Amino acid sequence: MKKKVILVLIDACRGDYISPEKTPFLFNLTKTNKYYKNLVPSFGFCERTEIIVGLDSLKSNCFTAFGFSQELSPYRSYKYLMHFLGWLENLFNSSLFSKFIRRIIWEVFRNKKHAYYPARIPLKYLSDFCLTEDSALNLIEESNMSLYKVADGVYTEATTSMSSYLTGSDQSRLSDIVLAINRPYQFYPTYVAILDKIGHKYGPDSMEIKDALLKLDRQLEDFFIKTQKSEHDPIVVFCGDHGMSEITEFINIEEIVNTFNKDKSFKNNCKIFLDSTMARFWFKTKNSSHIDALMKEIKSNYKDQGMFIKRSEYKNFGIPDIDMYGDLLWVCNEGVVISPDYFNSVDKKLSGMHGYLPSGPQNYGFAIIAGKNIEAHLEANLEPLTKVYQEIKKNILMNK
Repeated sequence: MKKKVILVLIDACRGDYISPEKTPFLFNLTKTNKYYKNLVPSFGFCERTEIIVGLDSLKSNCFTAFGFSQELSPYRSYKYLMHFLGWLENLFNSSLFSKFIRRIIWEVFRNKKHAYYPARIPLKYLSDFCLTEDSALNLIEESNMSLYKVADGVYTEATTSMSSYLTGSDQSRLSDIVLAINRPYQFYPTYVAILDKIGHKYGPDSMEIKDALLKLDRQLEDFFIKTQKSEHDPIVVFCGDHGMSEITEFINIEEIVNTFNKDKSFKNNCKIFLDSTMARFWFKTKNSSHIDALMKEIKSNYKDQGMFIKRSEYKNFGIPDIDMYGDLLWVCNEGVVISPDYFNSVDKKLSGMHGYLPSGPQNYGFAIIAGKNIEAHLEANLEPLTKVYQEIKKNILMNK
């Protein structure tokens, strides 16, 4: 029989949260098990591919959650309908109506191939964009390197994907794993969302995050004790995939681009996608004077809040050099957030954000590989997040 392995992926659990004060149980585990203190994720938003497939963003082509691809968009055949619905949305100018119409779109399309919830993406753009790691570039389910293929059976009822609903609470998903541990699966990926939610709302150094950490630490202790009572002696991997930073400033890129697109000389040449910490630009015609003018205007307003990365520089920053991610990128400095963006409304209070260039401990994650017969070892050096994949794969292939 092969070893059973449980992955507890704790979204936005910074490596420096592991301490006697904030997370006493997890901290104690580090003393008697294998501990990666500082795991560095790739720049972007596709950490699950790094963990499950073992490839960084350059090797997987997974960088942001959404990419430009009219061919793969689930809404490509409904372009004019989406334009009409977008016109209605602007006409009513109501957040309640906006939520309602987007929920209806999701309910109608969610069983369609490559489907995604529209979030706050302008409806006229839905036919231009597709999901990346959860759809068009879904190596998690399709690559032979994926732990989903390496393992003898994967329990997928407690994990997450942007192409499906996240079911239950953190506690219910942990409880599901305990109940399923004796079922004929070898790999149990599990998702814990609370720190990401609290960190975005109150900030990564707030009293609310400290309270959430202590509560979660107790939940994970109870979970670990119960799993270790199983006759299968499963390995449990606790992993924080990335950190989070305090927000210090908001900037409005959309306003500048909209003004340029209305200019007759610009001829509506630019299409954008606004992630929270970056803006991506596609140009119908690669008119250098248009591009230079847009860059100049953004720099004149926000030169101290971020920088441009040209297509020729993508690989230097770990960005895949493919059309899906834009002809040009604006990247926010740490603590700066684009608002409005395509995920958060301007009236939604945000105090923490991630997705910055990983430059320090506040951006790093961690991993603890715990269980019977795991030798204590501290790895304090900086290591790539893909190390988690290597550890899980090694244990999955190990005979009990």
